[in-house]
Amino acid sequence: MTAAAKLCVMSADLDFLVALMPFAGHLGLVLDEASPDRVIARLDWAPHLCTSGGIMHGGVRAVAVPVHRGRTTVTAQTSLFDSAQRLVAQTTQIQAVRQPPASA
Repeated sequence: MTAAAKLCVMSADLDFLVALMPFAGHLGLVLDEASPDRVIARLDWAPHLCTSGGIMHGGVRAVAVPVHRGRTTVTAQTSLFDSAQRLVAQTTQIQAVRQPPASA
């Protein structure tokens, strides 16, 4: 498979991942990369993402990397960058891992 073909396949997979997260899709989140080792997403500026004071939520790029991958929890560190690629926030979060229910 050529590099261009791989990129097209990856793009479709990224769109599918966003479709699995309705709130992320509603906000306009775009995945630029997603692998077990790193996720890069961006949220472009939009008027509906601004606070009443005119402060924008968006125009950021987020890079998340796993710190711990367990059976029941995953710990990830996410760094947020502004449009000038300056680090503006960093967080560490713990997410529960839930298995889908067994089929009947």
